[in-house]
Amino acid sequence: MGSRWLWPTLTLLLITGLSGCFGGDDPVNVDEEETEAPEAVATDDTGSINGQVVTEDFTPLPKVGVSVTKQGRLVDGTTTDKEGRYTLNDLAPDTYVLQTLAPGYEQVAVPVEVVAGTVAKKDLRLTSLADLANQSYMVPDEWTGFLSCGLGTRVITISACSTSAENVSADPNDDFSHIFDAEAGLDELVFGLTWSKSGGVSADKLLVIVDIEITQESGDKVWREFARVSGASPVVFRINDDTLEERRANYDSVKFSTWNETHRVLVRVFPPFETPPVVIYQQPFTLYWEQYYGQRAPEGHSPIPDQ
Repeated sequence: MGSRWLWPTLTLLLITGLSGCFGGDDPVNVDEEETEAPEAVATDDTGSINGQVVTEDFTPLPKVGVSVTKQGRLVDGTTTDKEGRYTLNDLAPDTYVLQTLAPGYEQVAVPVEVVAGTVAKKDLRLTSLADLANQSYMVPDEWTGFLSCGLGTRVITISACSTSAENVSADPNDDFSHIFDAEAGLDELVFGLTWSKSGGVSADKLLVIVDIEITQESGDKVWREFARVSGASPVVFRINDDTLEERRANYDSVKFSTWNETHRVLVRVFPPFETPPVVIYQQPFTLYWEQYYGQRAPEGHSPIPDQ
């Protein structure tokens, strides 16, 4: 079947922690005295999103995490009430990604446009993960980062502005690493890094390093490098069992095809480690990636929109 628009994200875990536990194994059994979703309110300056989350057979799903994000960053979040209803008020006019998180169900992400003075109605229907077990689907995501400055030498493995140094001040906007989860059954990861030169001295090239956390036979968890790619924008590459075999990166005999648990994936963006060093100052970038389950991406495919 075709790809599904799924979006597991770490930001939704924040909603779970702030909103309380999801409860027992049956998400439909909820205390009848639970607070109902607030009324949707739109003003001259803000809009609202509300709707209902249900199962495939239209049973209301309570305590589902629902959030809105913009360019991968959490804007607001809530949980559904006992009738599966949710409301997100006080949203500035913009286009957001509306996402869900419910144990045992697919994680869904859909674009929603918020207009001042109006309420956007968005009902969501979730499929049980048990029903997805033998299906092919794709999970897209993105992250916008920022290299405040850096020196592309082999002895510097972090951005030089992460810590104060002589004639260099730490920049709180420095954001060059990101972690996401990949589930059992993963067949391929496809990445696309893009940026435009802006401000100060910007980068002609950037370097992407992808590490994956694996569990050794001893039970210890360690990070292993599975990809290291540099070049001019856009940088597009993929990781699968074939590429791991080619670069002899199959540490501890780990292959995607043998995964039976969730793995953390660490992505870092640096100046390219070249001689002479490459100096970068004020370089924003966006990394797009797609997780493929039960299939691989088409040959030559890029996860970067409009490519």
